[in-house]
Amino acid sequence: MEDRGLAEVLSRLDSPLGHVAEAGNGFRIGSPDFGFVLTEKSESHWTHVNHDHSLKIESQARVIGQTVITSHTLENTGSLSSAPIDVIEPLNILFRQPADTWSHMYANGGTSEES
Repeated sequence: MEDRGLAEVLSRLDSPLGHVAEAGNGFRIGSPDFGFVLTEKSESHWTHVNHDHSLKIESQARVIGQTVITSHTLENTGSLSSAPIDVIEPLNILFRQPADTWSHMYANGGTSEES
């Protein structure tokens, strides 16, 4: 089962980003990446698991107009505490474009920043 994730949703919308987004699950957990495997897939819902760390991620994408809204639920499916998770990136998409052909803008925010 190919893991196209958000790239597939962007392609269905005929978004310019859909043509340059790499296949992948669209998130990153752990450093180094824990590596999740796609186990279930529908048009707008994906389930990924990592058996080594007993973790499961349920991902969902909703489309409103030309906007894609993503959500992820992380669950420890084991009986023990999980390994420490030092990186959680709920949106991680790689693009097949030379860096000099696009601009990357981002905003810092939330409650996890240092004072």
